[in-house]
Amino acid sequence: MYVITGATGNIGSKIATRLISQGKPVRLIGRSEDRLKKVITGKAERSIGSLEDAGFLTKAFTGATAVFAMIPPNVTAADIRAYQNNVGRNIVTALKNADVKHVVSLSSIGAHLPERAGVVQGLYDFEQMLNKLDKTNVIHLRAGYFMENLFSAIESIKKYNMIGTPIKADLAFPLVATKDIAGVAAEKMLKLNFKGKSVEYVLGPEDTTYNEITQVIADRLGKPDLNYMETSYDDTRDYFIKGGISESFADGIIEMTKGMNEGIIFEDIKRTPRNTTPTRLEEFAATFEKIYNI
Repeated sequence: MYVITGATGNIGSKIATRLISQGKPVRLIGRSEDRLKKVITGKAERSIGSLEDAGFLTKAFTGATAVFAMIPPNVTAADIRAYQNNVGRNIVTALKNADVKHVVSLSSIGAHLPERAGVVQGLYDFEQMLNKLDKTNVIHLRAGYFMENLFSAIESIKKYNMIGTPIKADLAFPLVATKDIAGVAAEKMLKLNFKGKSVEYVLGPEDTTYNEITQVIADRLGKPDLNYMETSYDDTRDYFIKGGISESFADGIIEMTKGMNEGIIFEDIKRTPRNTTPTRLEEFAATFEKIYNI
């Protein structure tokens, strides 16, 4: 039995779909049965409950060949790190109670840092918790910046013909499609070829700047005058909070962005053929265009 947390998310749903398509027994964990049925088709068990409930998770993890473990984002959490740690502790308690032998965890670039990484800080904590499981083999997938994060720019493109973030326009960073992360995770779960505690980066095809991202999207949308603007940290924080994001989450995003601009988020990364994945931004731009036109 392969158990997927965050099963309705961009990565969990894709892992589940891959495993189901290969005829593997899959158990999906989510808060809503209707949403699980809507997002994932095919034969699978569904466990409905909260990742903040260790008893529920213990039952859901029991009998698992492998678990995909992740902490879903919570943009309204009053204290984002406390939320992440609470979910992380419950997942780890359940893994121990259910005697799970193999875990693929979703982590992030920057998770090597004990501080100054913002929202990634909770994933540093999660990795440390998982590493204390004596009898469990764990591989942490430290993923790059999701291509799907670019969907947040659609509103500003439509309103202002602009993409804006506090990330430096000429800063090259790893940009990866979630389907590539799911592909790596599914392969790890199927092969179970990892022992002890290890880290593997998932970095996309190449490092990319926001200037380059803007050009690719402009070409795809037929908007030659689309431009990128480096927004200030303060203005971006205010924008997030006005949009309903908690102050804690907004502060975490800003601190992570500062870590990117200062280079500390990337200092542990070494790109190799193994952690370089295939989906290029130009391919993803076709998906971006479809969402843009809805």
